[in-house]
Amino acid sequence: MRTPLHCIGHHFLTGGSAIACYTSKMEAPSAITFTVEPDEAGGYTASWDGPGGGGISTEGDSLVDLQANILDAVRCHFGPDQPGKVFLHFTEDVALIPA
Repeated sequence: MRTPLHCIGHHFLTGGSAIACYTSKMEAPSAITFTVEPDEAGGYTASWDGPGGGGISTEGDSLVDLQANILDAVRCHFGPDQPGKVFLHFTEDVALIPA
């Protein structure tokens, strides 16, 4: 399993041990949208570009991991003044395969 990596501006977080955590000084928008893409090595990457520069990028080995990593990165980036909604825009359709 890969270690989650969050890149916020020029600050990096790795799963479990934060190197640095940047809390944005800007007011949180009411909603943000992450662009989600499949990763060549497996899993997914997600990114949101902040309107004033910077932003948030993270990854997950599964959609469940990705969701948790996105919410963790949003909490870190915005602090207590978080967006009310976080949307995911998938660049490719996700297929469910019944057992």
